Amino acid sequence: MLSKGRLELTFTNKMNFKWIYAVIAAMLWGASFPLIKLGLKSTSPLLFAFLRYFLASIFFILIAHEVQLKKDFVLLGLIGVAIPVILQNIALQFTPAYISGFLQSTGPIYVLIFATLFLKEKFTWNKFAGIMIAFLGTYFLISGYEKINLLADFLILLSAFFYSIGSIIAKKLLNNGYKAMNVIVSSTVFATLFLFPSIPFEKIRFSIASMQYAFVLALLPTFLAYILWYNAMEKMEISRLSCFIYLIPFFSMIFSSIFLNEALETIKIFYGIVIIAGIAIAEA
Repeated sequence: MLSKGRLELTFTNKMNFKWIYAVIAAMLWGASFPLIKLGLKSTSPLLFAFLRYFLASIFFILIAHEVQLKKDFVLLGLIGVAIPVILQNIALQFTPAYISGFLQSTGPIYVLIFATLFLKEKFTWNKFAGIMIAFLGTYFLISGYEKINLLADFLILLSAFFYSIGSIIAKKLLNNGYKAMNVIVSSTVFATLFLFPSIPFEKIRFSIASMQYAFVLALLPTFLAYILWYNAMEKMEISRLSCFIYLIPFFSMIFSSIFLNEALETIKIFYGIVIIAGIAIAEA
């Protein structure tokens, strides 16, 4: 029989898993930006997006064994995955990986607004203050960037907007009793089907090396990250969970320095700590 102290510790550990899942998912998504840039060097963006999600769909089907044909799953696949992925891959040809990570961090602001309006999640000053602090930390994290490409940056902002709508749709499905794995598998498969017709609209480039990057992206920042993120989403308000998105540019900058030799300054570590502080306030 568990003592009261051990029971409280066990409960706390279970509660903390949702944050661990969210942090690992953010780390994997942060790594995805430099990997996408490397893959896009030899493969056209829409084909590369299709390859990534086609492989991820195979992984998901292997463990789920079924795809549910429901209107909301189709909508989530289109709005929450296919459209933002297309916009992001096109934009990443013209803007640095860590800038893309920063612009994606506008997402929690949209999510906070949408979750309050459509999911009736409670608006709190802790959430608002935490999001603003984390956003400022993210801004200073990438400050000094001069190579502005307005169109590419706008496409990233637009993709963040669509990802946010997708988050609301996904959370609503989970609130209505759908299992996380059913939502992930079905929406990913439908996203892949939507991505395929977009390929002929570009000049196709392809290389074997890009398949390796597509495989890694399918396995880690898609298959594994989505499972972790949706499991966290089942246990958290989406307005709170979305705050962890602010970790993506921090991780993106770290992985960009490793894979792309992009500069990583010591002061950036401090701004990363500011981001973490903002998340902690939002979660309080």
